Amino acid sequence: MWSKCSPAPALVVLSVAYVSNEFPSSKAGLLAGLGAGAWGAVVALMMPWFGRMFDHSNTPWLSR
Repeated sequence: MWSKCSPAPALVVLSVAYVSNEFPSSKAGLLAGLGAGAWGAVVALMMPWFGRMFDHSNTPWLSR
């Protein structure tokens, strides 16, 4: 289960590291808001799909 849950936070950490090196600190709030909004949009789009998988017990990858 750990190997399935670690890529998502890793993507967040990598994107924050990239943004903090490439853009000025005066834009930190704007970029953090864009990142949080993008993450929320991805979650909102993926949750119905995950919900259907759990409703139909179609999650063999979860128990490995």
